[in-house]
Amino acid sequence: MMGHGNFTFFPQPSNDTVVENASKCHYEKGICITERFYLISVFGSCVASCSATGNLLLIYVLSRPKLVASQLFFLLLLAVVDSFIAFSYIFLFSVQILYDYFESLLLYEMWNRYVKVLYATSHAAITGSTYLIVAASADRCFSAWMKSSFSVGQRFVGLAIIICVALVTKEYYDKRMLTDRKMIIKMLIRYSWL
Repeated sequence: MMGHGNFTFFPQPSNDTVVENASKCHYEKGICITERFYLISVFGSCVASCSATGNLLLIYVLSRPKLVASQLFFLLLLAVVDSFIAFSYIFLFSVQILYDYFESLLLYEMWNRYVKVLYATSHAAITGSTYLIVAASADRCFSAWMKSSFSVGQRFVGLAIIICVALVTKEYYDKRMLTDRKMIIKMLIRYSWL
């Protein structure tokens, strides 16, 4: 595989081994690849692009200094997170279908380089976006009840708490699902009708 300098992680096969194994090597595309290509890569990417464009427009409008200090702070952050989620959809799901549909080894290698980091951060962003919606609702509720709003500093503290909670809960549930076999079996049984 890959190596650094003279050191390689795996021993390199001899030319005889490569020729012998070349006849055994083949690639099978996923099922319904044409339908998945049009549904996920074409239609899904168009929807994700529209979402990203709308959220980038919201970021532009809401990033004015007067609006950042207002009650629209959490909505600005929600637009940032949602635009990241839209871009990550394109780079995670669409590229996965594209390398399968076009049988592109280059796309596959590129996708493999960033998939772990982007997948984890996109799931943390999805979790964080739900907390941002709750924070925006709480901010509006408290400002209506108390006739005053949170300061910018208090909002940044709230943002830091939301980021920490999103990362901790996502990490906890990911590890729990990977290690708890009974939980996985219960989930499979519960959702087997789908």
